Amino acid sequence: MPRSTPPHIHLVIPCFHESRRLPPFLEALVPALQGLPLNVTIRVADDGSGEAELEQLRPVVNALREVYPAVLLPLLERPHEGKGGTILGGWRAAPEETTHFAFADADGAVSADEIRRVFGEFFASPDTDPATCLFAIRKKTPSTTIKREPSRRVIGLLYYRLVRFIMDADIYDPACGFKMVSRAFWERCGELLEEKEWALDIELLARIQFHGFPLRQIPVSWEEKSGSKIVRADIVRILKQVIAIKQRSNDWKAES
Repeated sequence: MPRSTPPHIHLVIPCFHESRRLPPFLEALVPALQGLPLNVTIRVADDGSGEAELEQLRPVVNALREVYPAVLLPLLERPHEGKGGTILGGWRAAPEETTHFAFADADGAVSADEIRRVFGEFFASPDTDPATCLFAIRKKTPSTTIKREPSRRVIGLLYYRLVRFIMDADIYDPACGFKMVSRAFWERCGELLEEKEWALDIELLARIQFHGFPLRQIPVSWEEKSGSKIVRADIVRILKQVIAIKQRSNDWKAES
């Protein structure tokens, strides 16, 4: 069904001790998204990093807000809860006119230009089902590049395959830190989402599958940044969260 009004994207940038990596990414992202023929609001949501970090983030956000007040919203300062909880908190604080709820990692591994390109590509057709959700995927194509340490690439591929097997999901890359859900999805599932940490990606996938929402996968260029918050030991913990989500999704089927 064609859209009668322009989409309004609410993009949350969750951050935890990101005063070094976030500023250059944010300074590129805000002007890039202002230039889109869409309505976009950006919300930096801090996950209880502490006052020392906030003292560095506030001036960056405030300075950009003076130039782009319609795009960048005030810094959202939250208690420490985890990446998933921070994203959900940012989505719950979205403007009323929001039609799509997105998040992107604060490290800028998916660049400002790539985010702009993907939003433009996603909304290029006015006939796109408005309930469609978006997962960016790290996939090398003629127009995308992937820069990643070989060892982390192998670990990532093993994780993706395990997730696809556990969740029985037709998804190329379930963990790329750039995703978007529709208002229809949010209104149906927002209050049902439980994951507070890294596995929110997988819970979103499980809910999209279970409730039958359309899902579009768009390849992006991706460049690994130093300072990752995930270490190899975390993979086992995240896989346990994935298995728990699968078990809960089986319960959804039994309850329906």
